[in-house]
Amino acid sequence: MTLNATPGDLNADSFITLEEAETYMGKVYFKSDWTALGLPGDATGDAAKEVALRQATQMLGLLPWIGVRATGTQQLAWPRHAGVISSYDQMSAGLLYDPDNYAITNTDIPWQVKNATAECALRLLADDRLADAGALVPANLKAGTTSISGLRRTPLPASVVDMVASLLKYDPRSGGELVRA
Repeated sequence: MTLNATPGDLNADSFITLEEAETYMGKVYFKSDWTALGLPGDATGDAAKEVALRQATQMLGLLPWIGVRATGTQQLAWPRHAGVISSYDQMSAGLLYDPDNYAITNTDIPWQVKNATAECALRLLADDRLADAGALVPANLKAGTTSISGLRRTPLPASVVDMVASLLKYDPRSGGELVRA
């Protein structure tokens, strides 16, 4: 089934098209690293890549994004707007801004989110991020003078979260520490 990466569409299932992912991968990796991935019997690997892009979209969709979904009917976390509350208690479509202070329209998915989706899909295809020990990160819990340290599972690679950190309310790996005010 072909990906639906139409921003704001009720039936959208990916932040990025397969073609956009192919273009991104061709720029940052040896193309063979991406094209070699697939399922048995899937000569082009497209079916596996589309599944991975859908799963990556779902995983990234759970991040604590700044703002609110652009519409109440869209299935995915992007596109978004700032969600500024007006004096009439209604949402006004305030703009979000990227790290260089360029406006992100509430009808588009930022390139950072698209690239992070492709990166996450590559990791999902290359190795099982949901089961491997590489998905474990240090976790600390402190209550008064009592402190417990250990590991917790985080299926999103740190590099993927770093790619979108400027668009998050807080870093989900830090237990709620603000990324930007």
